[in-house]
Amino acid sequence: MQKSVFFQQYYALVFKRLIPYSKNVLLLYGQLYIFISMNKTANLYARIEPDVKEKAEKVLEELGIPVSNAINMFYKQIILQQGIPFDLKLPNAPENSAKWSKERLDEELEKGYNDMLKGRVRPAAMVLSDVKKKYKV
Repeated sequence: MQKSVFFQQYYALVFKRLIPYSKNVLLLYGQLYIFISMNKTANLYARIEPDVKEKAEKVLEELGIPVSNAINMFYKQIILQQGIPFDLKLPNAPENSAKWSKERLDEELEKGYNDMLKGRVRPAAMVLSDVKKKYKV
């Protein structure tokens, strides 16, 4: 394959976004070689919710850790753990009271009644609002 034909095909693949553009491309015996430069930095662009970014940066500032170092640590942990370095779980759903035994239901109703007698009550709207926030519904 001639050099000019090779580069035409290479740039066509780059243009179609099938392979990334690199200045470190070499044609050797008709083979494509891409040299990975050992730069000390690479750019990372991510969309993050503004309030999450602000809160995280505040914590990192208190710890004395630059954001770029924290991201680098996170990536290194991904490599070491061969995955996300923390558990990804769905939140526990509220218990289904329809499945309670009669004794359990009586016990819970008794607790509620005692709380009412002792003045430990909250408006239903406030409770519903808290439930919606907690379970993101």
